[in-house]
Formats: sequence, structure tokens, C-alpha cells
Amino acid sequence: EDVASRQRGLESALQALALERDNARRANLIKSNFLRMMSHELKTPVAALQLQLHLLERGTDGSSATTAEGIGRMRRSIRRLMLLIETMTEWARVESGRFEPAAARVDLAELLRAAVDDARSSASSKGTTIELDVGALAPLHTDARLVSLLLQNLIGYALQLNARGPLAIRATQCGDLQQIRLRC
Repeated sequence: EDVASRQRGLESALQALALERDNARRANLIKSNFLRMMSHELKTPVAALQLQLHLLERGTDGSSATTAEGIGRMRRSIRRLMLLIETMTEWARVESGRFEPAAARVDLAELLRAAVDDARSSASSKGTTIELDVGALAPLHTDARLVSLLLQNLIGYALQLNARGPLAIRATQCGDLQQIRLRC
């Protein structure tokens, strides 16, 4: 009787576990669909903002420093919003199992320079600078879009956490590996 009772308890626990697993899968699917929908819905107004900003730039002669500074802030805000949307989109792809990396020959130094260039205005508005030291790096075989997204997020978070002083970024080749170090 004791063994039968324990077996029934284990079977009941196994059924409850299976039910919870199915609930977790459904919740994950709902979350992935929500992220995909939200990223799409956010891209539409951002595209409209970019168009309006472009029209505003064309309509100004650039003589006003305040106008130029305001347009620069808007551009940075739009870039940051697009980065968040792209991060959310990639996360949804990974979560839903639809992620397919597009591996190709990638120059990490070039991606790093582009990410630093994008972050310089944000650093400047915080009163800091970014120092970049890139050694000789061998080409990688990876997904450039994801590496770029990773670098932009990494540098953005480092700037957020940087209390004062420059953000120093150094990329080196270490055998078959490439190493990126950030120092605040």
C-alpha cells in the first residue's frame, strides 16, 4: 500500500509538472509574439520621426547652434530607440526559435569603431570621452548584425555606469581569440 501510494503521488507530481511545462511554453510563446508585435509597432512611429527630422534639417540653414544641438539630440534619441527595438526583435527571434545567424567574414575593429562613433555624442553629453585602442585583429566568421548590437549595448551600458573620466576600450588579438576590454 505504501509503495502504491507513493507511486500515485509521483504520477500526480509528474502530471502537475507536465502541466506547468505546457503553461510555461504557452507563456513564452505569448511573450515572444508580444515582443515581435511591439517592435513592429514601435518602428512605424520611429520611421515617421526620422522623416520629420530629415525635413526639419532640410528646412533649417544650420545657423542656429541651438537648433543644430536639438537636432543632434533627436538623432541620438532615435538611434537609441532603434537599438532598443532591434534588441527586442532579436530577443523575440531567439525566444521563438526563429533566429538564424547570418555568418560572414566580419572585421571586429570596423564594427567597434562604428559602435564607438555612434556612442561618442552620448558620451559627450555626459561630459566624458571614449578612448579606443584597436590592435591588429584577424577577421571573424560571425553574424555582423548581432556583434554590432552587442557592442552598441555593451558600450551604452558602460557609459551609463561610468561615474567620471574617460571610457577606455581596447581590442586585442589573443591567439585565436579576440578580446575587448572596457575600463571606466
